[in-house]
Amino acid sequence: MTIAATPNQAPQRTAPVCHACCSAQSPSHSSHANPPLALNSEAYGITTRIMRFLLAVFAALFPIVAHSIGEAGDTDWPKGATVEVQLKLSAVVDTNGHLKVPGDLVIKNPGDSALTIQNPHNRLVLAFVVFDPLGNLVAPKGLAKVDPAFSTRSLPARSTYTHHFETLDFITGSGLFGYELSPGKSYKIMSVYRPAGPDGPGFSTQEVSFEIRQ
Repeated sequence: MTIAATPNQAPQRTAPVCHACCSAQSPSHSSHANPPLALNSEAYGITTRIMRFLLAVFAALFPIVAHSIGEAGDTDWPKGATVEVQLKLSAVVDTNGHLKVPGDLVIKNPGDSALTIQNPHNRLVLAFVVFDPLGNLVAPKGLAKVDPAFSTRSLPARSTYTHHFETLDFITGSGLFGYELSPGKSYKIMSVYRPAGPDGPGFSTQEVSFEIRQ
């Protein structure tokens, strides 16, 4: 510390200089001020608790995000397990004059153990197959790109689940497909259901003969 004096002026003190790391600084902005340890410890504790909370949330959500939206996925299927499927159809004309074929897919678990089955709206789980009066396969038409949420449900032993649908639309690995059927023609329609996903066993319904009247 030095004291400098000039003629006719009171002595003035110069700011301390740290030769090791810095130049002269004002007393209110000294770089050697020690941070409050109690405050730093409290902030560290809050940050740690937040990180632990986020990790717990991610761990809880992991089973949900195992199958991303829009992706197909397989689920466990017991060896030798089976389901019985039945197709029920009807024909209606909507308010715009468009033909619709709503119906029900009835899924029955004939076994003694509960089964985990996939939602028919999952990708590659349900498909409809349509034959025209000459026995030719009717080609489905691409309707849209969709990203269905992946979901499953439990089907208890010897119980039945009914999946209702408004159209013969189904979701493949590339998008939503459906059929444009003509009035005045008869068709044979069947469905294939894969309760464990695309790589699991498929179960088909019997053909349903269906005539669409004018």
